[in-house]
Amino acid sequence: MDDTSYDIDWAEIVDILAKEYGWTIEYIKSLDLGQITLLLKVIKARYDKQNNNEGTTDNELSISDLKAIGGKEQTREDGRKEIVI
Repeated sequence: MDDTSYDIDWAEIVDILAKEYGWTIEYIKSLDLGQITLLLKVIKARYDKQNNNEGTTDNELSISDLKAIGGKEQTREDGRKEIVI
């Protein structure tokens, strides 16, 4: 990870995760810090990719990283694989 310092508070974390995934405050509070950190990286990597900003390799997570935080691999109706947290 780079030396960039992120100043983010609990309300911002709840807002980001609730908006992205539709989760309740109670569910978000049940996540541990490692899960929250990885989820925020996933969200940032996705937005970087959507905005054609390649970002850094620190922002890219593998499927094994997502599975490590409790993600389950599923096949969507269109046949694409996804990890659901």
